Amino acid sequence: MVIYETDTDRLLVYSGSAWIRFGNSATGGRTGCTIRRSANQSIATDTRTNFSFDAEDADTDGFFSPTSTTVTIPAGLGGLYAIGFSASSATTLGTTAMAYISCAGSATQIVTTGAGANDNGFPVVSSRYYIGCSAILPLAAADTIVAGYYQNNGTSINFTARLTVYRIGI
Repeated sequence: MVIYETDTDRLLVYSGSAWIRFGNSATGGRTGCTIRRSANQSIATDTRTNFSFDAEDADTDGFFSPTSTTVTIPAGLGGLYAIGFSASSATTLGTTAMAYISCAGSATQIVTTGAGANDNGFPVVSSRYYIGCSAILPLAAADTIVAGYYQNNGTSINFTARLTVYRIGI
């Protein structure tokens, strides 16, 4: 049996014992979260650092608690997830830059690296240098996701960041 729940904008499928979210028709019905680091976070040189996110733009089911470094898949919401991460700085990114997403439970790590500054592939928008990565991964309840950055510019660099984690399949 399949129903459309109008108050949540979600499509539900009955598994024989429970209603399971299958899809949505509006942003509000999407299962997941969008979080960000709005205040600058200093990333020391030669140090791999997970972002401590300080703001929640959307969170349907308690995936995240502000000022945490970790997103956790809630009970009953395992499935296929689209994950996107980007970090930006007003400082040139230096000789080595690495953005990463690490998912405990699935033992997966997605990394984007670069060498050099803007002229070596880092996009610049409004005088900010961007680096990011994304993945589509199967995740189970209680799996955790962190996102972070590594750089060896020779000095600390201030960053802001955004992480999106949305379920796209069951």
